[in-house]
Amino acid sequence: MMPADALLVTIVVVAIFVAFAAVLAWADRQTSTGRLISSPSAEAHRPRPARRRPMRKRARAFGSASTQYRLALLATLHRP
Repeated sequence: MMPADALLVTIVVVAIFVAFAAVLAWADRQTSTGRLISSPSAEAHRPRPARRRPMRKRARAFGSASTQYRLALLATLHRP
């Protein structure tokens, strides 16, 4: 038979693990998807979708200054 102090330590360690498992289960239930969506404060904490910049009209082929600069740069880099 086990000594009383070893039995007491075993009971305490098992109780700590059971309490830890209960806390993890409770936290998982609190953060589950269904609970977050149904809570009234969830709407306040939901991130807003990022605003997209309006697309610029495409410049005509080789018409913009930046395109002309890039083409000139490429022409100077790739000279034989």
